[in-house]
Amino acid sequence: MSTLYAGPHLIAAHFGMRAGNVLHWWFPVYDPAFAPLSPGWILLRELVEASPALGICRIDFGRGHDEYKRRAKTGETVVYQGIVTRSLTRRTLRRTRLSWTATARSSPVGPALRHVVRRLR
Repeated sequence: MSTLYAGPHLIAAHFGMRAGNVLHWWFPVYDPAFAPLSPGWILLRELVEASPALGICRIDFGRGHDEYKRRAKTGETVVYQGIVTRSLTRRTLRRTRLSWTATARSSPVGPALRHVVRRLR
Protein backbone atom coordinates (compact mmCIF):
# COMPACT_ATOMS: atom_id res chain seq x y z
CA MET A 1 0.00 0.00 0.00
CA SER A 2 1.29 3.44 -0.98
CA THR A 3 -0.20 6.69 0.29
CA LEU A 4 0.22 10.40 -0.39
CA TYR A 5 -0.66 13.06 2.16
CA ALA A 6 -0.95 16.83 1.94
CA GLY A 7 -0.54 17.79 5.58
CA PRO A 8 -3.15 15.76 7.45
CA HIS A 9 -5.19 14.99 4.30
CA LEU A 10 -4.90 11.62 2.58
CA ILE A 11 -5.12 12.66 -1.07
CA ALA A 12 -4.07 9.51 -2.95
CA ALA A 13 -3.50 5.84 -2.25
CA HIS A 14 -2.63 2.70 -4.12
CA PHE A 15 -3.16 -0.92 -3.16
CA GLY A 16 -1.29 -3.48 -5.21
CA MET A 17 0.68 -6.66 -5.02
CA ARG A 18 4.40 -7.21 -5.15
CA ALA A 19 5.94 -10.34 -6.63
CA GLY A 20 9.71 -10.30 -6.28
CA ASN A 21 11.01 -7.16 -7.96
CA VAL A 22 7.72 -6.40 -9.76
CA LEU A 23 5.01 -4.18 -8.31
CA HIS A 24 1.55 -4.75 -9.77
CA TRP A 25 -0.30 -1.42 -9.85
CA TRP A 26 -3.88 -2.47 -9.13
CA PHE A 27 -6.13 -0.08 -7.25
CA PRO A 28 -5.05 3.57 -7.38
CA VAL A 29 -7.49 6.15 -5.94
CA TYR A 30 -7.39 9.84 -5.14
CA ASP A 31 -9.54 12.44 -3.42
CA PRO A 32 -11.47 14.28 -6.16
CA ALA A 33 -11.25 17.49 -4.14
CA PHE A 34 -7.52 17.53 -4.93
CA ALA A 35 -7.87 16.53 -8.59
CA PRO A 36 -6.42 19.82 -9.94
CA LEU A 37 -3.13 18.90 -8.20
CA SER A 38 -2.96 15.49 -9.97
CA PRO A 39 -2.41 13.49 -6.77
CA GLY A 40 -2.42 10.18 -8.65
CA TRP A 41 0.48 11.32 -10.82
CA ILE A 42 2.36 12.63 -7.80
CA LEU A 43 1.91 9.31 -5.98
CA LEU A 44 3.06 7.34 -9.02
CA ARG A 45 6.08 9.60 -9.53
CA GLU A 46 7.11 9.26 -5.88
CA LEU A 47 6.70 5.48 -6.06
CA VAL A 48 8.81 5.31 -9.22
CA GLU A 49 11.54 7.34 -7.50
CA ALA A 50 11.45 5.10 -4.40
CA SER A 51 11.33 1.84 -6.37
CA PRO A 52 15.08 1.16 -6.71
CA ALA A 53 15.60 1.51 -2.95
CA LEU A 54 12.71 -0.92 -2.41
CA GLY A 55 14.17 -3.45 -4.84
CA ILE A 56 11.43 -2.86 -7.42
CA CYS A 57 12.66 -2.82 -11.01
CA ARG A 58 9.30 -2.96 -12.79
CA ILE A 59 5.82 -1.54 -12.22
CA ASP A 60 3.19 -3.52 -14.07
CA PHE A 61 0.06 -1.49 -14.84
CA GLY A 62 -1.87 -4.52 -16.06
CA ARG A 63 -4.10 -4.63 -19.07
CA GLY A 64 -6.25 -1.80 -20.23
CA HIS A 65 -5.98 1.30 -22.35
CA ASP A 66 -6.22 4.00 -19.71
CA GLU A 67 -4.52 7.24 -20.67
CA TYR A 68 -2.30 7.31 -17.59
CA LYS A 69 -0.96 3.84 -18.48
CA ARG A 70 -0.09 4.98 -21.98
CA ARG A 71 1.66 8.10 -20.70
CA ALA A 72 3.57 6.41 -17.88
CA LYS A 73 4.82 3.26 -19.55
CA THR A 74 8.36 2.82 -20.77
CA GLY A 75 7.64 -0.48 -22.49
CA GLU A 76 5.09 -3.22 -22.73
CA THR A 77 4.80 -6.98 -22.76
CA VAL A 78 2.14 -8.55 -24.93
CA VAL A 79 0.05 -11.09 -23.06
CA TYR A 80 -2.59 -13.11 -24.82
CA GLN A 81 -5.86 -14.36 -23.50
CA GLY A 82 -8.38 -16.72 -24.93
CA ILE A 83 -11.17 -19.11 -24.29
CA VAL A 84 -11.53 -22.83 -24.77
CA THR A 85 -15.10 -23.94 -25.24
CA ARG A 86 -17.09 -26.50 -27.12
CA SER A 87 -20.02 -24.10 -27.48
CA LEU A 88 -20.31 -22.74 -31.01
CA THR A 89 -22.59 -19.96 -29.75
CA ARG A 90 -20.06 -18.81 -27.18
CA ARG A 91 -17.20 -18.82 -29.71
CA THR A 92 -19.29 -16.88 -32.22
CA LEU A 93 -20.32 -14.27 -29.65
CA ARG A 94 -16.71 -13.82 -28.50
CA ARG A 95 -15.39 -13.43 -32.05
CA THR A 96 -18.14 -10.91 -32.82
CA ARG A 97 -17.37 -8.88 -29.70
CA LEU A 98 -13.63 -8.90 -30.43
CA SER A 99 -14.25 -7.84 -34.03
CA TRP A 100 -16.51 -4.96 -32.97
CA THR A 101 -14.00 -3.88 -30.33
CA ALA A 102 -11.13 -3.85 -32.83
CA THR A 103 -13.23 -1.90 -35.33
CA ALA A 104 -14.26 0.66 -32.70
CA ARG A 105 -10.68 1.14 -31.45
CA SER A 106 -9.33 1.74 -34.93
CA SER A 107 -12.11 4.11 -35.98
CA PRO A 108 -11.75 7.91 -35.85
CA VAL A 109 -14.25 8.01 -32.95
CA GLY A 110 -12.27 5.38 -30.99
CA PRO A 111 -10.99 7.74 -28.26
CA ALA A 112 -14.48 9.14 -27.65
CA LEU A 113 -15.98 5.64 -27.55
CA ARG A 114 -13.32 4.53 -25.07
CA HIS A 115 -14.37 7.36 -22.73
CA VAL A 116 -18.06 6.43 -23.02
CA VAL A 117 -17.40 2.73 -22.43
CA ARG A 118 -15.23 3.48 -19.39
CA ARG A 119 -18.05 5.56 -17.89
CA LEU A 120 -20.60 2.82 -18.58
CA ARG A 121 -18.46 0.25 -16.77
